[in-house]
Amino acid sequence: MASQQELPAGATIYEAGDVSKGAYLIQSGKVDLMTAENFRLVTLGAGEMFGELGLVIDDFRSVTAVTRTDCTLILIPKKTLEKKFKTADPAIRGIFRSVGIRLREANRQKDELRQALDRVQKNNIRLEQELERYKR
Repeated sequence: MASQQELPAGATIYEAGDVSKGAYLIQSGKVDLMTAENFRLVTLGAGEMFGELGLVIDDFRSVTAVTRTDCTLILIPKKTLEKKFKTADPAIRGIFRSVGIRLREANRQKDELRQALDRVQKNNIRLEQELERYKR
């Protein structure tokens, strides 16, 4: 059975690597999905669902979910979702799984690009400092 949760801004709903307990439906507020390296992938709002990926692909969370604002969430338990997923048309299950795998890969690539950008920015700062030394 689904349960409602009221959470303040800044609350961690779950962390990357946690075992999935279900999915969440946002009734009100905003939730950030972050990589393990604390890079924000997306901000979700009312009417959106998150946390379902761990149920489709595997049991572990791939991202950290943190409330951006005060939130009201509905937790849909893992068993409820598994039951619905098992009774769904096999084609729908396959499509959902394929999209989930692609999303996880896109999130991984986005995180890698962010890390590469951070390295480039640090190198740029270092080079600018060296250039300033040569100008003197």
